[in-house]
Amino acid sequence: MPGYQVITKAVRDEAPKWDGFAQKAEQIRRAVEAATLGQSAFFAGDPVVLMIGSLAEAIDATLHQRMYETYRAHVHNLLAGAKAEFEQIADAVVRIAETYERQEEIGELSFKEIYGEMPK
Repeated sequence: MPGYQVITKAVRDEAPKWDGFAQKAEQIRRAVEAATLGQSAFFAGDPVVLMIGSLAEAIDATLHQRMYETYRAHVHNLLAGAKAEFEQIADAVVRIAETYERQEEIGELSFKEIYGEMPK
């Protein structure tokens, strides 16, 4: 339409920002994925005490290792979801710009049908 135009470039310029967020989330997700720790990483006792036997259950690092792994897996899943969400936002921003452009074309065609060719 003469004298009116939606500036979709500004809308499109947002998409790379969200793609960048997705890439950063993926980098962090890979680091978290590799951050597994074995049971020995949680042992803070004296190995000599382990030989006694009755105290072995009291200083067992299995519980701590399981808790760490549960939390690590949770963060890993959140980051995987964040990557997907950021990519979807980037795609949505581009679709918004395309929709504005299509609607502008439709509006321009409608005015041409009503008023004929308009001077530029």
